[in-house]
Amino acid sequence: MKELRKTQRNSGPRLLVGLGLVLAVVTVCWRHAGLVAARRVVASTGLTSRPGQFPARDANPQFGGLTSGERDVPSDMDSSEQPTTPFLKGLVAALNSIAIESDPGEKEAKLDTLSEGMALADFPTALGFLEGHESSEPNRALSLRLIRRWAGSDPWAAAEAASQMPKGPLRQEAVVGVATVWANQDLEATLDWVRKLPGEEEKDGGLIAAAYEAARTKPLEALRLAIELPASGIRNDLIVHAANQWAASEPAAAAEWTAGISDPALRERVLTVVATALGGSSPMAAATLALESMAPGKRQDDAVVGIVQRWTQTEPEQAAAWVVAFPDGALRDAALENLVTLWADRDVESAGHWLDGLEPGGSRDAAIGAYVSKITPTYPQFAARWAEDIDDALVRELQMEIVAKAWMASDAPEARAWIEQTPLDDATKARMLSFKPN
Repeated sequence: MKELRKTQRNSGPRLLVGLGLVLAVVTVCWRHAGLVAARRVVASTGLTSRPGQFPARDANPQFGGLTSGERDVPSDMDSSEQPTTPFLKGLVAALNSIAIESDPGEKEAKLDTLSEGMALADFPTALGFLEGHESSEPNRALSLRLIRRWAGSDPWAAAEAASQMPKGPLRQEAVVGVATVWANQDLEATLDWVRKLPGEEEKDGGLIAAAYEAARTKPLEALRLAIELPASGIRNDLIVHAANQWAASEPAAAAEWTAGISDPALRERVLTVVATALGGSSPMAAATLALESMAPGKRQDDAVVGIVQRWTQTEPEQAAAWVVAFPDGALRDAALENLVTLWADRDVESAGHWLDGLEPGGSRDAAIGAYVSKITPTYPQFAARWAEDIDDALVRELQMEIVAKAWMASDAPEARAWIEQTPLDDATKARMLSFKPN
């Protein structure tokens, strides 16, 4: 019995030592497995701790995560405001690296990397810190990136964060960022939030941002939202944009709606884009709309040229017949030039044959000039004959000179032979013959 008790007394400590060794081994293995897991998480994000990038995080996104970098304090921070957590120290270091980056493109890329590499759980901490130092441009830019990214995954939380920011330009931009992203997910919820914002400027900015996003798929809803806004150039720009989007799918309905706009200047702007869009599906209706509903002037000219460009793509002969009926003037010349340039792209021979039938005059010279410019790079010999057929002496000489320069670059002997036989005066010939091939 004495030996048994002695054995038991001696085995107790040995058992404790053994258990301690086992626990130590388990602890080491557990820590090693955790480190491996953490490294795998970091590797999967593609992040490193190189200057200018978001430093590597540990495996637990709730545990700080950023390591300190080259400098601890941004230039606008008092020493008493130094960040104390590894996360904020790393954030400051990354922002300092971005602030001294001289290449604008590289700076934008680093801001993208920084915002995309941050865990969503750290957004409140980061934004709270950035709010206190928003005078720095990188800080402002990062804040807006984080808000937009947050809105993409949790718009309600992002909206609440934007609403809690101090009043000022950054909060205004944050509201616009949230509204822009959220409107693509849930327009109704976005509008409900925006309409409850306390400031009129914020509310209007959010409505405009949401309306622009809505215009892509719901242009009528965007127009309804525009009506809620006070009259301004920004609101008018939104109306023109939404009407243009609507006209792309329902041009006739958009044209009918546009006729009811009471503001003459705004109506002209909207008619320009609607008529151009209508030209793709109903060019004759678009032509009628432009000539009968719009006042003469630059906007009407722009609409007519836009219609001609679209019409020529499908029915060049009909477009040509419409343009030829215009009275002589700058609009007729501009329309003819666009017509011939686009027509020659599709069918050089047909366009040239049509030009043959035009009555002599300024419009014909303008059309031939456009034709010559279009075909010279490919068919300089053909273009030379057309240039000689221009009535106006100054225009003719100018077009012949254009042909001579291009032809000398591709076939100098042929170009010189052509120049020599032209009826140009000796001084003009000498100048053209002096052109050096490229």
